[in-house]
Amino acid sequence: MKKQLLHTLVAVFAFALIATPAFAGSAMPSNAPAMETVDSQENLTKAEKKALKKAEKAEKKAMKKQARKLFWQGLKNKIKADDDKLIVILLAILIPPLGVYLYEDDITSKFWISLVLTILLFWIVGAIYSLLVVTDNI
Repeated sequence: MKKQLLHTLVAVFAFALIATPAFAGSAMPSNAPAMETVDSQENLTKAEKKALKKAEKAEKKAMKKQARKLFWQGLKNKIKADDDKLIVILLAILIPPLGVYLYEDDITSKFWISLVLTILLFWIVGAIYSLLVVTDNI
C-alpha cells in the first residue's frame, strides 16, 4: 500500500521533471520536433515558431494529464487497500479466527491461538487478540 503510493509519487515527480523545458528535449518521442537552439529558432518564421510553441504546450498538457491520471489511480488503490483493511478488522471483531486467517493468508500459529482463545476463553478474548494481530501490534 505505501509502496504503491511511493511509486505513484515518484512517477508524478518524474513526469513533472520531464515536463520542464530544460528536460523536454530528452523526453520527446523521436517523431516529435526536437527543441531548437536559440540560433536556429531565429531562422524560423513566425508561423513556424508559433507551431513549435503550440506543439510544446500540447506535449506538456498531455504529460500533466497523464501525471494526474497516475496520481488519482494511486489514490484509488490506496483507498481500496484501506477498505480491505477495514473489512478484515470488522471480521476480526465478529469472527476472530477468520479475521486472522484473512490477514495472514494462511493457517499459522496466530490463527490457532485466536481459535483457542475464542473457543476456550470466550469470544471477547479472541477478538482482542485478533485485533492486535490484524493491526500489527503483535
